[in-house]
Amino acid sequence: MRSAAAFLIVSVCLGLALPAAAQTPNPYKALVLDVVGEGVEGPIEKEVSAIIWAEVDRNPAYDLVKDKRESLSDLLFALGCEEPTPECMGALAEALKVERIVYARLIATDELHDLTVNVFDYANKRVVRRWSKRFTPDREFATYFGQQMQTFLGGQAPPPTPTRLRISSNVSGALVYVDGVEVGPVPWRSTKITAGKKRVEVRAEGYTYFDKEFELLDGEDRFYNAVLKPLSSVVVPVDPNKVPDFELRGRLVTYGYVVLALGVASIGTGGVFGYLSSRSQERYDDTQIERKAHELRDQGVNQATTANVLYGLGGVAIISGGLLIVAGYAELEEAEEQGGSLSAGPDGVSVSWTLTW
Repeated sequence: MRSAAAFLIVSVCLGLALPAAAQTPNPYKALVLDVVGEGVEGPIEKEVSAIIWAEVDRNPAYDLVKDKRESLSDLLFALGCEEPTPECMGALAEALKVERIVYARLIATDELHDLTVNVFDYANKRVVRRWSKRFTPDREFATYFGQQMQTFLGGQAPPPTPTRLRISSNVSGALVYVDGVEVGPVPWRSTKITAGKKRVEVRAEGYTYFDKEFELLDGEDRFYNAVLKPLSSVVVPVDPNKVPDFELRGRLVTYGYVVLALGVASIGTGGVFGYLSSRSQERYDDTQIERKAHELRDQGVNQATTANVLYGLGGVAIISGGLLIVAGYAELEEAEEQGGSLSAGPDGVSVSWTLTW
């Protein structure tokens, strides 16, 4: 009777176990990528990668590709991608002939680390599992992380991780803008944000500003530290081949004074020739020698003609020089009203010149 009962119990157990085994799906051909770290020091990246690798290898749901040890950043660079978007990860899975890709991102924030582990499924073209944790890098976390990966990779899909965005800055009180809308000062953390393409700006008066466009994944916890620099430290490059406008305007005034001086000199020289012409006329009137009289008359005529020409040229030069001076000063006054500061705005840094005459 005991033998029959034992046989019956074993038969029932086998009957329950066999259907479950028959329903077990074929293991996924999986690839584990080395962890990508941002600002992480020490061997923590390699330790996290080794734990993920070991847990995927021992999990019967995965057929681990063991002949490839690649970094996510290297593969994304080869594909021309900046972020692990569904399109890029799908192209990567197709190129490597795998069904699932397990990858993680590790970001150092102050004394803590943010770790996110993702399981990308090629058939669904999306991340089907995601696990995130903020932790202190110590030996206790390594044990805890290994236990969590056993449950995460082998059990049911974990509850959905909320999508988060966190922004800090080296300038206290800097304002954060998400998609053009002011959301508050730094440090800022989103309370409710949807996945998709985002644009983050961080601005503070008297500083350069931070501007970043990216795609926020569903369930991702992304962090940026916006480093702003004082505008006084910004060097504005000057094109050595370009003559500044104020120099051209200054030259206009200078040319006017030169032309004006030439006009005055011409009239002065004309006055000298006029005086010589009058002297020749006086000597002509006093001479009694006919030949000498003709010479003095011709000399006086030539001197008078030269004086008239110089008077005419001098007058034209004085008028032209005056016009150049007036025009040059008018443009300089306009430049003074428009310039005199270094400022920055959302569209960039502007420089204006101030002149004193």
